[in-house]
Amino acid sequence: MSILSDNLKAAFPVKAALLHLDLRSVSAGGTQIIGPVTLDIHAGETVALTGPSGVGKTTLLRVISGLHRDYDGDVTRPPRLSAVFQNPTLLPWRRAWQNLTLTTGISKAQALDWLIAVGLTDHADHFPEQMSLGQQRRLALARAFAASPDLLLMDEAFVSLDPKLADEMMQLFETLRTRHGTTTLLVTHDRTEAARLADRVRCLDGSPATLRTTV
Repeated sequence: MSILSDNLKAAFPVKAALLHLDLRSVSAGGTQIIGPVTLDIHAGETVALTGPSGVGKTTLLRVISGLHRDYDGDVTRPPRLSAVFQNPTLLPWRRAWQNLTLTTGISKAQALDWLIAVGLTDHADHFPEQMSLGQQRRLALARAFAASPDLLLMDEAFVSLDPKLADEMMQLFETLRTRHGTTTLLVTHDRTEAARLADRVRCLDGSPATLRTTV
């Protein structure tokens, strides 16, 4: 039995997780806000992280991205990350196509193709302030995917949009994710959104917060 098991492991080796978290604690301002957290995400997965406001979801994303270093534990992340936030964080002094080329290194022709992909064909020369919030969110989504990330981090990317526009944005995300096979960790307070978009849903809750699986 042991020999057979070893043979099976050799024939079908378990792939290492693209993202591996093994945290004992995360603190902010000298206060522990997150307790023990273990999370593995494999290539091609979409995992949703839910939980109440202020529990530490964004902080955990910042730990993963390398922007928050006040933690005890291990983080193994892939080399190429990109992110989409609630605030599109665009370059206000650059045109739409330049917001793609300057941040990802792609050519103008490639940038124009991405604008077509997200329905912004007629907005290539617009500055962010000339675009609606929904259009800015589309541009931010194009920028994130154009970077060809190993892991895409999304922090409340569809919040504060009316239901119709939010649905359109989620459809667009689903299309781009399928087309490019992008591994994604998304933070949302909306359980319906999480169930729709994710293969697995984990909830961050408690004080200090820990992860639990939702059903």
